Order: sequence, then C-alpha cells, then structure tokens
Amino acid sequence: MSNIVLDTGEDFPDAAARHLDDATALLNEGRHDNAAYLSGYVVECTMKTVLRIELGDHPEVHDLTALSRRASGLAALPGARTARHAASLLATRHPLYDYREKGWSESMRYQPSGHVSADTASEWLAEAQNVYDRIIGSLRLDGMV
Repeated sequence: MSNIVLDTGEDFPDAAARHLDDATALLNEGRHDNAAYLSGYVVECTMKTVLRIELGDHPEVHDLTALSRRASGLAALPGARTARHAASLLATRHPLYDYREKGWSESMRYQPSGHVSADTASEWLAEAQNVYDRIIGSLRLDGMV
C-alpha cells in the first residue's frame, strides 16, 4: 500500500503496479487485447498519482490525453512536488494517449478479440512501463508514495 491512499481505498500507485504486472503476464501469454487494455490503466493510475500528490484528489475521467495534460501542467508549475519526476516525461506523446487515433480508451474492453495487434500491445506496454518507472518508480525511491 502506498502512502497516498484515498479515503475510498483507491491506491493509484499500487493499482498501476498491479496492472503493469498483469499486462506483462497477459502479453507473455499472447493475450494482446487485455495486455493493451491494462497498459492504459497503468498510465491512467500513474497520471492520477501525480494529480493526487499535487491536488490531493483526482478527476473521475479515463481520458489519457486530458489526464496527461493536466498532470504535466501541474508538474511544470514552480514548487510542484512532482516536477523532477513527471514534468518532462508527461509532455511526450505516444499513440496510446490519443483515443481518436486508435489509442487507448476504457471502452476497448468491448472490442472483439484480435482488435489489438501484438506489436501495438508491445508498444503500449513499453510506454506504460516507461511511464511507471520514470514517475512512480522515482516517486517511490524518494518516499513520496
């Protein structure tokens, strides 16, 4: 359990870690759709970790583009606690973030099997791993989560 658990029990850093482990296992089993789906939740939980630290709360949205922009903007502010961990990385763009261009969305769970290719799932998982390591991994090392 992290040290930023909400009163509701939501624990974004731990959820991100769990989703990352599961996405990796699913990708290794050739279950590309669900590996990609959980990769998006790794990124979402990571962005919500930044927002939790900076705002004390989080928005009830699943839009990775909006979450990334908001977290990046907060991390870039003078005095931001997450600046060293998040500001530069969150400003990058990866196809995973743009649901309009076949990126991640929470409604992917309704797509038929085979909707996501092995290459796409691998790319999304690599991005999720990178975001997790550079933000939550770094925050954990500094004792912030």
